[in-house]
Amino acid sequence: MRRVITVGYYADFSRFFSLIKIHTDNKKFEFLHVNLHLSGYVYSLVHKQKSIYLPWSAPNDDEKKMEAPADDDFYAKFIHYHKKLNPTLSTQKLILQAKRYYHYIAKLLDSYQPDLIILSGDSRMPVEIFNHLAHKKKIQVCFFEQAPLGRTIIDNAGVNANCSFRNINVNQIMNTKPVAYAPIKLSRWQGYKKYRLIDLVVETFFPRLQPVEHQRPARKKFDQDAYNALVKHKSFDLQKTQDERKKYLLILQVPDDVNMIYHSPWFSNHASIVAAVLASLPDNALLIVREHPLFKQLYEPALYQHISNNENIYLEQSSSLLSSLQRADVIVVNNSTVGLEAIQLSKPVVVLGDAYYDSTELCLKYNGTDLDKLLLAATQVRQDDPMFRDKYLSYLFNDVFIPGHFRDIDGPSPACIANWIIEHVD
Repeated sequence: MRRVITVGYYADFSRFFSLIKIHTDNKKFEFLHVNLHLSGYVYSLVHKQKSIYLPWSAPNDDEKKMEAPADDDFYAKFIHYHKKLNPTLSTQKLILQAKRYYHYIAKLLDSYQPDLIILSGDSRMPVEIFNHLAHKKKIQVCFFEQAPLGRTIIDNAGVNANCSFRNINVNQIMNTKPVAYAPIKLSRWQGYKKYRLIDLVVETFFPRLQPVEHQRPARKKFDQDAYNALVKHKSFDLQKTQDERKKYLLILQVPDDVNMIYHSPWFSNHASIVAAVLASLPDNALLIVREHPLFKQLYEPALYQHISNNENIYLEQSSSLLSSLQRADVIVVNNSTVGLEAIQLSKPVVVLGDAYYDSTELCLKYNGTDLDKLLLAATQVRQDDPMFRDKYLSYLFNDVFIPGHFRDIDGPSPACIANWIIEHVD
C-alpha cells in the first residue's frame, strides 16, 4: 500500500484531492489530506475524506515538551512570509506556532510514513515545514499550483519562480507539437463559497480563534467618492480608444500573493510599482493600470492618488482582459501569469519581478536599473523567432501544464494527476 499526504487550504482543495484519490487504484494508494483552513476540514468531514485540521491537531503543550529544535533562529525561515505580509504579527507567537507544527508534522511523517507529499504552493509556514521535514526524511515531494488559461502545474521543485522548468534551454527542445492555447472553459464548482463562509465568520467575529498565521493585514477600501471620481474622469477603455500614443498596460496582482512577498525583489507594494513605471514612461505614451478583479479599490491610497494627480496615467475599465491585452502596445507585469498569456499573444512583455517565464528571450526582464530604457526598448520592433516561441509554448502547454482547472466540476486534471502519481510513486 502506497501512502500519499496532500496539503491544501480551502474546500476546493479538499474536493480536488479527493477527486485525485478516486482516480487512483484505491487498493494501491491510501490518502490523508491535511487541511490548513477550517472550511476545508468541514468539507472533508461532510464527505468522509480521511483528513486532519492541522491547527487543531498540532499540540498546545509547553514548548519544552516538544520534540523539535529549541533555537528560535531555526524557525525564522518558516515565518518569513507571514511576518513580511503582516508585520504587526507577533514574532514570538509565529515562532511558537512553527514549533508546534514542526513537532506535530515530524511525528505524523514518522507514523504515517508517506511515499509522496503533494503540497499546495511552496510557501507559508505549514507548507514550508512539510517540505523541510520531507527532504530531511527523504520523502518524495511535489507541488501543486494553478496555471494560466485553465491549466494546472505539478512540479517537483516548487511553484512560481521556483519551478524546475524556469531555466529550460529552449534550443534543446526537439519536437514542437501543436498547441491549443484557448482557455479550457468547463463548468466550475461553486460550492466552495458556502464553505469559505465558515472561515470568514471566524475571521470577522471570532478572530482570536484563528491560527496566528491566518491573520492578514487589514485592508480598507479607497475612499468611495474619490474612487468614483477616478472611474468617471480617469477611466480608459482599450477596446474603444482611438488614441495613437503608445499604451502600456500594467497588470496589478493580489498583494497577499506569495509572488509579491517572495518573488518581488525590487518592489514591496503596487503603489511603488505604479510610481516607478510612471516615472520611467517614454514620451508620447500612456500608462493604463488594470486592477485585479478581486482587489478593486483595495490597493494603497498612494496608488490611486498617482492616477488622480498625474497626466498620462489611467485606470483600465474594460471587462475583457484578453481584449485589453490585444489592444495594448506593451504589457507590464510584476510576475503575474498574465505575462505568459501576453507572450502567447506575441505582445512585448516587461517583467519587473521573478517568474517562471522570465528567463527566455520572449520578455524583457527588469534587473533593478534603467527601467526607462527597458520600457522604451519594449516599443521597438522586435524580431522574435516564431520557431523559438512555438518551441517554448509547445513545451509548456504540452509537456508541463496539465489540462484542466482544480475547480472544474468534471475536468481532466484529477485523472491526469492520478496517473502522474501512479507513474512516479515507486
